[in-house]
Formats: sequence, C-alpha cells, structure tokens
Amino acid sequence: DGNLRLIWVGSIDGRKNLELLLEALSTLDERDRSLRLDVIGDGPLKDAMQARARELALEDLVRWHGQLSRQETLQRFQSAHCHIITSLGEGNPTTLWEAMASGTPTISLDHCGMHDVICENCGIKIPLGAKKAMIGDLANAIRKLDNDRNLLRKLSAGCFKCAERFSWENRHQFFNRCYGNAIDHYNRMHS
Repeated sequence: DGNLRLIWVGSIDGRKNLELLLEALSTLDERDRSLRLDVIGDGPLKDAMQARARELALEDLVRWHGQLSRQETLQRFQSAHCHIITSLGEGNPTTLWEAMASGTPTISLDHCGMHDVICENCGIKIPLGAKKAMIGDLANAIRKLDNDRNLLRKLSAGCFKCAERFSWENRHQFFNRCYGNAIDHYNRMHS
C-alpha cells in the first residue's frame, strides 16, 4: 500500500521502552503519518501503552497484535520495512537476528549488543542522550527511511550480508578463537 511498515517486538514493560517510539511517532506531521506500526507482544504496560497511543492520537498508525507464535512473528518481519528496538538494556535480542534474516533493517538505540551488531549497512543507530533528543533522532530516522526508499532497499540488502557475519558457524569460530586466545594467554602467564 506504499506505507512504511514498522515492527516492534517484545515484552511491553518499562525496560523495552515502547513509549519512546510512540512519542517519536507523535512528532511526525500528517504527511509523514502514512506509516503503520505493528506491536507484537504483551506485558504489564500494554494497557498503559495503548492508552498512551490514544493520548498521542496514534490509533490509526498502531496495530496491537499481542503475543504471536514465532512463525506468525517471522511472517510479520518479512512483511515489515523496518524493525525498531527501543530497549533501555539488552544483550543481543533474538528479534535483531530475526529482522536481519528477513532483510528488515533495524533502528535502535546505540548501546548494549545493538551497538556492536548494527552498522551503516543494515540499520540506523540512535545516539544516547536526553530523552527529547532521542525522540527527535528516532523520528528523523523513521522519516528518512519513509522518504528514501532507495536507502531502505540498500539497508535491506545489507541485512543479508551482515547476517552472514553472525551465522552460527561464524559465531562458533569466533568463540573458539576467543577461548583459544584466553587459554594461550593463561598458559603464557603461568609457564
């Protein structure tokens, strides 16, 4: 339908920080509000976040799906244009790998595990700062992808290339090298 389709997946709680995304969406003007956000998940703040979306006049933009099966979630990733992570603290969430495998670029706060995984080839990192600045930067990133579909296609293709770097085989080799280096270092220190 030409609308930018966003996806946010997770437990709807304070740590996952969905409100940041809702507030960013509320700053977009009417022209930029042709997008759709699929929220997949449930949690203790779901009712409060649905109320917040109503307060921010986002009812037409946000679709609340609740908890879906993994297969249904993967199908949503494959039909989305962009994945959003707003977590305040996170390792490397499974949703990041699922988005990459689906060719869905991720916009995320630039910290935790996302800092080391997302690059300019597969997503957009939002610098940490004051809440107002992060809301503005997140809104600008969404607006940029909505207005530049060539960039969106480039990032989507980049997801598949970046995903190769994090394949199980490559991660297995990486961890074996780390353990090998640690053992070698220990042996040198204790010989």
